[in-house]
Amino acid sequence: DRFTPLLIATGVRLAGSIPSEFILDIFEDSRNYEGMFSYSSSLVATSKDAKVHFAYIKSSARTGHLKELEKACKESSVY
Repeated sequence: DRFTPLLIATGVRLAGSIPSEFILDIFEDSRNYEGMFSYSSSLVATSKDAKVHFAYIKSSARTGHLKELEKACKESSVY
């Protein structure tokens, strides 16, 4: 999707103003799991939000990023 990079950049830049759940729902609704992976990977290291961690785990699995999936499952303090 050609708007994915723009949505990711906007979501990350405005993370304090736009709830991450809103951005993740856009990716989920459009079944854009690569976008969801890219967006959630930029947040997961510093986020305590279970929805961000779950989105990262889910999108890692759906897109075949198995090393990231394994790492997230082992190291997540939320899941």
